[in-house]
Amino acid sequence: LGARIFGNLSQDEALRRLLGQAGALEVMIALLREDDNEVLVLWALSAMVEGVSYNQQRFCSSGGLQRLLQGMTPVRSSGNVHVRQMHLLSNLAFDSDFCQDALIRAQALPLVLNLLGNGLETDSALQQQT
Repeated sequence: LGARIFGNLSQDEALRRLLGQAGALEVMIALLREDDNEVLVLWALSAMVEGVSYNQQRFCSSGGLQRLLQGMTPVRSSGNVHVRQMHLLSNLAFDSDFCQDALIRAQALPLVLNLLGNGLETDSALQQQT
């Protein structure tokens, strides 16, 4: 329920800033990979960091990025989770030099390419079966 509330409130940029300053980002990071509604948590986090450099930097520097990357394995997550993970990564990398540097230091690119490659292989195998 908290993820849905934070996600809906995050549709407004001013509220995204307030949520970040109030500590909501850390609450959502704590729920990441521990909540039964991981897709919803990822959606809320993605909305909270979109276009707000303060929230992006807090996410990347408070362990959120590391926690996100640890959960990005083909075996561990479903396709819906991977889509939300990729959306969150793109929101982090698009606007923030700080987060771009953090992604490079964390060696996130090989992980993302591996996930994309596995997804493409799965899609190709499905197309060959039909």
